[in-house]
Formats: sequence, C-alpha cells, structure tokens
Amino acid sequence: MATPGQPTSYKPEYIELAHNYCLLGATNEVLAGFFGVTRRTIQNWIATHPDFANAVYRGRAAAAPAVSATRSRSLRSIRARCARSRTRWLTRPTARPACSG
Repeated sequence: MATPGQPTSYKPEYIELAHNYCLLGATNEVLAGFFGVTRRTIQNWIATHPDFANAVYRGRAAAAPAVSATRSRSLRSIRARCARSRTRWLTRPTARPACSG
C-alpha cells in the first residue's frame, strides 16, 4: 500500500479499461498484468476507488453468463475426450488412460 505522500499509480482512465477487460472475463491477476502492478494493488484500488470497483463489478456481472457458458463447453469437451480415452484404454490393455478417475 502506498505510504502518505507517495504518488499512486492509479489513474482515473483505468476505470473504463478495467470495465472493458472485465467484460472479457479478466481476473484481478489479469488486470494487474495489464496495468503493470500486483494483484494486491488491484485489490487496493477496488477497496479505495469506488468508481474503479463499480466498473470492475459491472464488467464481471455482464461477462458472467458468457464466461460460464465458455467454461461449460470446455468442461464438456474435456469430459468427452476423457470418455473416448477410457474407451480406447479398455479395448487396448497395454495403453495408459489419458485421464484418471
């Protein structure tokens, strides 16, 4: 956290940028990389700058359905690949399964 008198790296123009990145599903870690700060700094900005926090939360709320759908498709794809691997493994006992479980 910045000490009194030390300038902050936060800039008001980060509000719109953070909102747009959060619309794409950005986490605090991704935002930190984009702004060139640590994840903890992003958490501090959210705690101390209400407009920044609001932009982040609004972006994530709007992105949540799309991000969830993408993750669901990915999970279904992974499950299908594992099922195919298990089937091949059962028919060829010398092969090792690609997925455990």
